[in-house]
Amino acid sequence: ALAPDLVLLPDDPFPWKERDLRELQRRFPDAEVRRVDGRALAWNPGRSLEGLALLRRLRAGFPP
Repeated sequence: ALAPDLVLLPDDPFPWKERDLRELQRRFPDAEVRRVDGRALAWNPGRSLEGLALLRRLRAGFPP
């Protein structure tokens, strides 16, 4: 149930640290853990299109 392929860490409102990234990689060793633009994913409505484009790129395996 908790075996994600991808773990996203939105940088807004919480600035994730390197140690947070390492801890999540330890907890989910088979997942890709990535920091992403939190405003693009969580703010609305002006950022919604940007967030959807970011999710599309992540799903396709391209860097954000």
